[in-house]
Amino acid sequence: MKTKLSPSILITVQVMACLFLLASAGVSAACQQPVVVMYEVTGSVPLADIQITSPSGSMESFVDMGLPWRFTYEGFTDGQAYVYAHNNSDDDGSVTVNIYVDGRLARTATSTGSYQTAVTYWDR
Repeated sequence: MKTKLSPSILITVQVMACLFLLASAGVSAACQQPVVVMYEVTGSVPLADIQITSPSGSMESFVDMGLPWRFTYEGFTDGQAYVYAHNNSDDDGSVTVNIYVDGRLARTATSTGSYQTAVTYWDR
């Protein structure tokens, strides 16, 4: 004979399973070792507008930065490192964005042409 579970018991089991999965994900993210993220923007153009993410996830903006340009954050534990560089001129040169994680190149992207944008990200 089959026993049917009441809807309230099924919902309770589903909620408990979701809470367990969320707690497991949170614990694994919290246990990740922090890494050092270095953003680098290079190119043949003299200046670029740059946006990057901080370890807290907020966007930082830098306008008319001379190239090459580098910025380092220590303490990335989770989330996404993102870099965007815009050639804000009629110069047809190139812009390259790089993300280094613990000293190793993790991501790179290049754009060429006036008013073009290079963007890349690294996801923990």
